[in-house]
Amino acid sequence: MAVRLMTGTRMLATTAAANFDVFIADFRDTFPAPKVQARTSMEYERILTELRLDAGKMLERHPETNDYMWRWFADELYRYAKLAKIENGCSSIISVRDALPPALKVKVSDEQKDWKAFTDAIKAVKKQEIEEGLERQRLAEETREQVAAAQKLWSNVPPIPETPSKALSRSFAGLGVEGGGFRGGYSGGSSRGGYCSGYGRSGFGGKGGGPGQKSSASLTPEQQVMLTRNAALLPHHPATPEGFKAYREQLASWANKWGREAVIDYEKPVPLKPGTAPIASGECDNCGLQGHQGRFCTVTGERALGAREREWRVLCGRELRSCVAQVNNVMDDDFELWLSGGSGNGGGSMD
Repeated sequence: MAVRLMTGTRMLATTAAANFDVFIADFRDTFPAPKVQARTSMEYERILTELRLDAGKMLERHPETNDYMWRWFADELYRYAKLAKIENGCSSIISVRDALPPALKVKVSDEQKDWKAFTDAIKAVKKQEIEEGLERQRLAEETREQVAAAQKLWSNVPPIPETPSKALSRSFAGLGVEGGGFRGGYSGGSSRGGYCSGYGRSGFGGKGGGPGQKSSASLTPEQQVMLTRNAALLPHHPATPEGFKAYREQLASWANKWGREAVIDYEKPVPLKPGTAPIASGECDNCGLQGHQGRFCTVTGERALGAREREWRVLCGRELRSCVAQVNNVMDDDFELWLSGGSGNGGGSMD
């Protein structure tokens, strides 16, 4: 009984399978699948011009060919150029080159006789050239972002109103007359003094002996905003051992960033000597103290300000002169004599 049942089951399965195959065959005859039309040459050329190489993956290797991606991409371009039947000419080469990543594009000319020469030129680019191009692109993007951020910041800052003396200084500069640093007071005392901002040892106050920065045209409102921020950017330390230690660290950082030959301007804030007067507070630009002008200052040697700080104080004094009159007055006995320059030599008071 069991044997007959199994035999019958096999017969039914065989019959069902045969009938299903017949059904499928009849269905396909009745409803044939639509024929897929082959792509035309123009369609292949359109696909060719739309191919893109990801700049971030150029230095990766293709999983199948193990070639660098820009060389694999060149083979793909040539394959589609042959499918489009344009491999023997230069059709669409310019548009495809324009779409290449910048690091690769600059190394490949668009003046190629055919697609074989063009794709060979892409494959001939060296890995080091790709790496250098990607680094230049990264730096350029960072610069654009920084410029955009600065412009956005400046656009939110109201312009600084021009003072009468600043307007006169601008007029002098427009006429080509020396004296752009005029602040309304005569600080010379001799034919060499002129109308300036009390350059002291910088070459205009009769002292000589040190480099100075000539008076220049007034800054633009944007430059004045940056100068104002930079003038308050670096901490001004008191005349304590800790303050001088921090000051020396500031000097080392400044030298490392700007270098020995840097020209002092509104973009390069200079560290202020500990214990001296605040910037643009009417201080002496030779010793950094208040109570006298640079042309009358007798402080010399290491007790005088460095040339870079003098130039920075002169620039800020000319552009940002305020009525502030305060100093860092936390003193240490070991530094007081050195900072004041000794008794009776015009070092100024340190209240």
